[in-house]
Amino acid sequence: MLFLLIISNWYLGFKDCLIAILLEISTLLITLLIEKRTFFKGSIYTNITSFH
Repeated sequence: MLFLLIISNWYLGFKDCLIAILLEISTLLITLLIEKRTFFKGSIYTNITSFH
């Protein structure tokens, strides 16, 4: 019984850690996508303005 309790506690802690890591990675990816999109728009804008 104690063994099961230890395993379940470890699993819950591991699950929380995994969720935290996944959230961290997803927020990082989202910020990278947003930055890349704005950078892309900015570069297109500068290219268009430099043509004139």
